[in-house]
Amino acid sequence: MAARKRELNREPKQASSTSKGGRIIEMEEAQHKRRNKRKEVLEASKLKQREDKVKERRHRKQVEKKERRRLSGGKKLLVFLAMVVALAFLGLSCYKIVNLKMEEAKVNDTYDKKVSEKKKLEREYSMVNEPKFIEKQARERFHMIVEGEMLYIYPEDQGDNSQ
Repeated sequence: MAARKRELNREPKQASSTSKGGRIIEMEEAQHKRRNKRKEVLEASKLKQREDKVKERRHRKQVEKKERRRLSGGKKLLVFLAMVVALAFLGLSCYKIVNLKMEEAKVNDTYDKKVSEKKKLEREYSMVNEPKFIEKQARERFHMIVEGEMLYIYPEDQGDNSQ
């Protein structure tokens, strides 16, 4: 402790010059150089910190932008459900269209049959007033005969073997 008191009571060294390893150094100049070097290092570290902050902000902005673009779980589920509903609606619509096309084909078939039947009936109607048609209908429906003809009627239950 006594040695420490002596050091504290000692007079400060001269600021003019001191020898160190055979070189003479100006104390104030050395202190000034050290201060300048510390300032430069401090400024360099502050500049580096600013650059790091700028890079961090840019990175954060990019990440936020990607997150905004990316859909969260709830949004993904909602989009999925919307697609399922749309596909179901589309499938149901296609099913209805196919059924309607099949029904249209059936109706067209029925229409064609009715048109051909109508033509046949119209031909028959046009022949109603002709004597040949009247004679044919009288023979087939009413079993009528012309004078001088003989009509043979066979019983239907005996068939062709009894002739």
